[in-house]
Amino acid sequence: MLLKSRNSQELTLLITLLYCWMMFESFVDEIALEIEEIEERHSRAESVQQRFRYAVRTILLDCWKASKSIPVRVCQINRRSNFYSNTNRYADPNLAYRQVTQAFEGLLNLGLIFIERQGFYDRQAFSGGLTQYIPTKKLLERLTALEGHPALSVETNLSTSEMVLLRDRVSGRRMIIDYEDDEVTTGYRDNLIVINSEYAKHWLDLRIPDKEVPVLAKLHKRDEDKQPIDFSKRYLYRVFTRGSFKKGGRFYGGWWQNVKKQYRPYITIDEDFTTERDYSQLHPHLMYFSINKKMGKEDAYGRVFDGEHRDLVKVAFNAMTTAETTLISCPTGLNLTGYDFTWRELRQRIINAHKPIEHLFFKGEGVNLQYEDSQIVEDILLQSCAEKAPVYPIHDSFIVKKSSSDALEEMMRRAIHDRYGEDIPIDQKLTVEETPLYKEDGTSNIEQLVMEDRQYSQWFDRNTMWLFNKGKSESSRTR
Repeated sequence: MLLKSRNSQELTLLITLLYCWMMFESFVDEIALEIEEIEERHSRAESVQQRFRYAVRTILLDCWKASKSIPVRVCQINRRSNFYSNTNRYADPNLAYRQVTQAFEGLLNLGLIFIERQGFYDRQAFSGGLTQYIPTKKLLERLTALEGHPALSVETNLSTSEMVLLRDRVSGRRMIIDYEDDEVTTGYRDNLIVINSEYAKHWLDLRIPDKEVPVLAKLHKRDEDKQPIDFSKRYLYRVFTRGSFKKGGRFYGGWWQNVKKQYRPYITIDEDFTTERDYSQLHPHLMYFSINKKMGKEDAYGRVFDGEHRDLVKVAFNAMTTAETTLISCPTGLNLTGYDFTWRELRQRIINAHKPIEHLFFKGEGVNLQYEDSQIVEDILLQSCAEKAPVYPIHDSFIVKKSSSDALEEMMRRAIHDRYGEDIPIDQKLTVEETPLYKEDGTSNIEQLVMEDRQYSQWFDRNTMWLFNKGKSESSRTR
């Protein structure tokens, strides 16, 4: 998007931002002191005091992030002592159980946070949940006074959380498990550092009018599959499964992956409008590639009923690919009410339409295909970072600046051809047209652009903060 001339509102915002860098840290010191004043204990040793302050900071920062999410989200905390063990690669190494407990209880006693649900663990069901809490009105008022935005006013330390996660089933329950690092896991982590470090130099946002924000919040509340949009979630991690680094491996963690489809065209990168490109029927193509065959140009799902019921067939196809045993009954999430065929008939129609790969159904191939597509995605992300024009993945689709759309398509084609020596069709999603600086008759569009700034004030303010922070960072590097 064209950078607009900034008015006095921008100057006021920039002056405020000069103080934002220190405001939050001063706030943390203030709250830590308030907790200490109501504690009945001796003063802490310096190293312990640092851990205590860090715990207070972590909880307050999460509350601030939660308050800026769309919709406002709840916060979670792990209150099990063994979670903070030095051997737990998934815990922040700067957090210690005793100081976390003291900080959390101190905030409770000050009336700054409220527990919505106590953590629990059912030993018979092998399931549980973390303690959920929210900032009280008292804390929200103090957080609001900070101005700024937690995703921009507070720098993120990329080294405090593990970026390579491994899952497996333990006693019938899916769990994150520990593992020994080797050349493979180190390579995955190093690549994520490259990707996330490039992401840190750019700002992804959602350009919707202020009046649309409550509407989006309601939609997300109604959709159990969608988490709140938290702009501070700017970085990726990978999740492998089945206890293997050759299964799963998809990229998660970015807030943009959680935006409902109808809002994705309004995502911006560094104020510029974006477009989205994805591989057409990636998994069916990969299944055929695995047996050294081509799927052909006919649609993988449309061929089953001569173009009818495509979306339904796609869901069924994916269920048959993921399942480890023959699905005798209709899979969960597939409703055939009102259709003139049964699940058994639908299943057989899919098999008949894909005879060359029928042996790959019901074999749990889904996690293998996810690994393949995650490797393709990693290749594309690294290519884009090398060009200093990062793209943002949503599984096998990618969000990119409109100006870089053709470059992204070339990267996508190269990633497939280098891996399989073949090609896969690439689709481009609907994009939003920006308001030009000048009308067709040559007259200025400034008045309309200024009006848009007012309607999109939340987006405008965040991006102004970003530009200020970027300029501040570049200035410090040149000194």
